[in-house]
Amino acid sequence: VDHVYDADPRTNPNAKKLESISWADYRSIIPKEWTSGLNSPFDPIASELAQKDGISVMIMNGKPLDNLKNYLNGEKFEGTIIS
Repeated sequence: VDHVYDADPRTNPNAKKLESISWADYRSIIPKEWTSGLNSPFDPIASELAQKDGISVMIMNGKPLDNLKNYLNGEKFEGTIIS
């Protein structure tokens, strides 16, 4: 997964990738409960806990090592920050 999108890009060709999103907004676009086979970059239970504890999460594709290196070095990277 490269980004969080505002809609499912597989079913909505107009889905927009997001560079950042608040926990409240992120949680409003994913299901409230985890179910088997859920297709979500970060599951609802972990999202609730991360929001409660003030933890930021980066959704990014770590396979391109330069992208991971950029993130770890505080440089611009391709992905979404949820905070």
